[in-house]
Amino acid sequence: MTSTSPAYGRSGRHWSVLAKAAGVLAILAAGGWAALVALYAPVLSSGLRAPTAAAIGLLVLLALAGLFLRVLLPAVAVLAAVVAVATAAWAAIVPSSAGDWPPEVGRLAHATIEGDRVTIRNVRNFEWQGTDRFLERWETRTYALSSLERLDLIASYWAGPHIAHLMVSFGFATGDQLVASIEIRRRRNQAYSTMEGLFKNFELVYILGDERDLIRLRTTFRKESVHLFRLRAPPERVQRMFLEYVRTVNELAARPRFYNTVTTNCTTQIRVAGMGAGATIPWSWKLLLTGHTPEYLYEHGAPDTRLTFSELFRRARINEAADRAGDSPNFSRLIRATVPDPLRGTSSAGME
Repeated sequence: MTSTSPAYGRSGRHWSVLAKAAGVLAILAAGGWAALVALYAPVLSSGLRAPTAAAIGLLVLLALAGLFLRVLLPAVAVLAAVVAVATAAWAAIVPSSAGDWPPEVGRLAHATIEGDRVTIRNVRNFEWQGTDRFLERWETRTYALSSLERLDLIASYWAGPHIAHLMVSFGFATGDQLVASIEIRRRRNQAYSTMEGLFKNFELVYILGDERDLIRLRTTFRKESVHLFRLRAPPERVQRMFLEYVRTVNELAARPRFYNTVTTNCTTQIRVAGMGAGATIPWSWKLLLTGHTPEYLYEHGAPDTRLTFSELFRRARINEAADRAGDSPNFSRLIRATVPDPLRGTSSAGME
């Protein structure tokens, strides 16, 4: 006759507890995933989303009970099947260029390169008369790559101090500026949602446009707080980053991609382009909470560090200058008149 030693019994109970804990975590994770797909992914009609998610929640509770009571074990199998169906439905969602797009994202930019000349089609240059009123203009513009020398970051604060929409503006020796804004390409029947942005609801779009369009929309009409930071970057790196943008723009014109609130957004894609151009950009929570990205760049010496960050941030605000400049052809120069520049002496504070 054999007996189980006390040590072995304790070890067996230990592993049993661990196995049940792992089972609980697996059920919660799998059921939570399926419920979120039902709620936010474009796989069900709006009227079915909440009831389906609630049914999955009930199934999760039954599966947990089955795990402990051993009387509802079939619920675990049913939950596994539901999770498999949700995952298959999720995987079947593919991005598309077809859709009823509002005019502001109605066209995709496309670029061709011939030697030093870069020609970009569908450069947006809308004349805004309100947040939803505009004169629609799309243009074809040609730039000399060798004349590209400056890079600016534009941060537009629309949801408090921690969240900003980030854009980059490429500056040419001719005085021309081309601003790039990475955004959701929503359809007419869609409104932005942070959660839906995680679940394949929006395609990704790179808008290349005139500053009078993309900046004035935010300063003058949406009344967001907009800050412009002139950056210290070698022209050759700026040119490589510009070509990274051009490459991605052309890829999106050929093969659409999804926007993702966390992984594929206005900040992560800027980082991808910068790293593609050879810059070292370590990951930081300040890249996730985009309102803090200017401070992150300051800590790495990119903007004018002769000022304290709080002073730089104050002087980088361009709302009033943009309102004064209006639709002037000198808009880009006027909004930069008093913005600190790390490559020049500061203009109005008297700092040497």
